[in-house]
Amino acid sequence: MVTLGERLQSAMDARGVTVSRLAKAVGMSYQGIKKIVDGKTQGMSADNLMATAAFLSVNAEWLRTGAGERDSASAPAAPRSISESQWALLEDFEMLPDDEKQALRTTLKAKADHVRKIVTEYLGRQGMTGSVTDARVRETFGAPPPAPYKGKQIEPFHPGEKKPAKSRREG
Repeated sequence: MVTLGERLQSAMDARGVTVSRLAKAVGMSYQGIKKIVDGKTQGMSADNLMATAAFLSVNAEWLRTGAGERDSASAPAAPRSISESQWALLEDFEMLPDDEKQALRTTLKAKADHVRKIVTEYLGRQGMTGSVTDARVRETFGAPPPAPYKGKQIEPFHPGEKKPAKSRREG
């Protein structure tokens, strides 16, 4: 591939990344990426090049010049495709102060661990074994089961069991 735009389009296609998604991920404008892909702009800043190469899991030198291997040996696996609502959630999350981000991460981890525990117990009662992955949760329940929470404390709950009746004081 001769031009930066051709290499960029090839890397985006290989990873299933749109111009819009790449622009959001690396902090460039949609038009800036589009001009490169269309061959109207022949280069990009070093910072943008490095961010783009990292996001697309390609070798920055290959992206810049076409020399060397396309795929970066140290790059993570190709990014998963996520929905627009997931992007919006990530953008909202990035706007939060660091202490609130950490609090949300802690809460989400606790909830995810709780769901994994529920699924592990459920699968054990069904005589099934194996690791509990997100795919296994969806396979077993059709979707991640909503975990019942009371305030910040996680209530124990097992699928198939009745929830305890609320007392008048809890109502």
